[in-house]
Amino acid sequence: MITDEEFRRLEQATASFPVVSWLMRYTKVYDSGGVDVYADCPICGGKRKLGVHRTKKLAHCFRCDEGGHGGSVWNGKANLVKLITIVEHCSPHLAITKILRSAGMPDIEPTRVVRPEHVMPEEAHELSSIRYDHPAQRELCRRRLSHLIPDVKVCVSGRYARRWILPCRFIDELVGFEAKSYAGAEPKSLYPSWFETSSTLYTSRAWDRSLPFATITESIFDAETVSQNALGAYGSFKAGQLSALLTLREKLGVSELIWMMDGDAVHKQAEAILSHTLPFFHNYVVPLEHGEDPNSLGPDECTARIKGRTPVADAYDLLRVYGTSLL
Repeated sequence: MITDEEFRRLEQATASFPVVSWLMRYTKVYDSGGVDVYADCPICGGKRKLGVHRTKKLAHCFRCDEGGHGGSVWNGKANLVKLITIVEHCSPHLAITKILRSAGMPDIEPTRVVRPEHVMPEEAHELSSIRYDHPAQRELCRRRLSHLIPDVKVCVSGRYARRWILPCRFIDELVGFEAKSYAGAEPKSLYPSWFETSSTLYTSRAWDRSLPFATITESIFDAETVSQNALGAYGSFKAGQLSALLTLREKLGVSELIWMMDGDAVHKQAEAILSHTLPFFHNYVVPLEHGEDPNSLGPDECTARIKGRTPVADAYDLLRVYGTSLL
């Protein structure tokens, strides 16, 4: 809960937040100067489907509202805090912090989230205990991730029914879990409310502390496909995850970052490299075409592409790699 004074500050900061210029960083905006601005929805991809009220800071995507992205995600409507959390894949607290800082106002102290004693859901069963021809087993094997079977659980009932329960570890600590659908349910991933994915990273099982690099991917499955010294960012990289990277530098000697994310994440990837990590790490990129991801490429192709990675020292290097798609 926030106090009345904090709520008043948030209202003032929201009123002055540059929502149009912020949105331009993530999608194409059609701004005719009126109170209503239209844009390509960065969530479902609908052309000119996202309407944003310049003054009220309210958003409405007509395509998402019609089922284009699944009503369980946001029903096509959002206030400014919700819109930022969805587009930037961050926590509500980080979204509020972003709004307040844009107006030069002090942050709101976050409510401390207590991790439960039993991290994994009680209704989860060991995946290795179910039939080998069960869809949860078959799909994991199809994705060439059968090595995860001993650690993965599965739910057949409850909130996480028909989902894998993937343990999320940072270095050697179990920090949470991802409930990932294996049967087409939306949203594809669910996380417990106490798990702050925006401030931690998934570290792959195969980690060699003698190697100086880490490959950053978007998901657990992508990280486990790359396998060696790979990170899953639970979506696109967030500013709050920089502290986790610095912990990896201190504890595991990571000095090089290899960014391997799909084309949809290019803008956020560029911001993370140029604004957050360049002062601390040597950066490299492995550009992926639209629709590609490490899991779809497979381990061998990932290894080959990582060997051909491109060093990045400034914005010009990124433009050489991505061209006008970065703009």
